[in-house]
Amino acid sequence: MQSSIQRQLSLATEGKRVPAAEQSIAEMMVDLCRSHAEPLTEETLFRWHRMVIPGRRDLAAEGKFRTGAEPMQIVSGAVGAERVYFEAPPAKRVPGEMKRFLA
Repeated sequence: MQSSIQRQLSLATEGKRVPAAEQSIAEMMVDLCRSHAEPLTEETLFRWHRMVIPGRRDLAAEGKFRTGAEPMQIVSGAVGAERVYFEAPPAKRVPGEMKRFLA
């Protein structure tokens, strides 16, 4: 991670190959450091989202709020014995909830 952040800041690195996921997180972290004094906006969140998932073709909502009817859940456990740790608000509520959060 250190070399990825150094690369983002145009500092010398060892020149080793950096995994894309690591480079993406470093890009977002540097952007966060450079813009920390600015108000947090939907556009900033969407930019960070695009940064951390570059090239993902399996995601329908890149840089925007989710819209699907399926609930978003944090789940673990074996098939048939799953445990839901968290269920997010329905997608139709997300824009309003995010406006409240950002305010």
